Amino acid sequence: MIEVRPPSQPKKLLLAGVSMVLFMAAVFMSHAGGPWLILLVAVSVATFIVYLGALAGYRPKGEKWAIVPTMLILFASFVLTYIGSHSLWLTAFGETVHCKVIDIETHKSGKGSTLSNNLDCNGRKSDHVPSWSNYVQKPGTEMDIVVDKKGFVGSLEPDEVTPGHNLLLLGVVLLNAALMLLVARLPVRQKVTES
Repeated sequence: MIEVRPPSQPKKLLLAGVSMVLFMAAVFMSHAGGPWLILLVAVSVATFIVYLGALAGYRPKGEKWAIVPTMLILFASFVLTYIGSHSLWLTAFGETVHCKVIDIETHKSGKGSTLSNNLDCNGRKSDHVPSWSNYVQKPGTEMDIVVDKKGFVGSLEPDEVTPGHNLLLLGVVLLNAALMLLVARLPVRQKVTES
């Protein structure tokens, strides 16, 4: 067996890099919701396919080991980008306000129901849907939330807007850069033919 690196294919690496940036942007934009959500899901799926194809196509035919790690890293990238981008946006464009819980509201859908708090934040009404790590508060409870001054994304509680959450985006970039480096630089095993 001899080991050689795959031939350099900078266009495929550039395509993978650009598709990852678009993927991260679409995941961040999904925080806004609204009528564009379906388009953003389509963009996320399309960039997922392009990224996967670019990295899997970098390796020679028959050597497709990159597919499974790429799918796992893309799933992790989705989760980390979703959490990190929300926190980073509110770090840049958010303000902490002190609020009092007015009541608890139930939102029913075909899949079940979710709970949110109706808040009075110094005369300004706000609806706060707690994330997976926090719970709705009882009426009369006072709490702080970080709201978006631009109104683009929903509010978070202060413990969810931290430098650690913001660094998740850097982790996504480094994780994907490491994967691209491995795909491009790991040697290809080739059988030695006897002559």
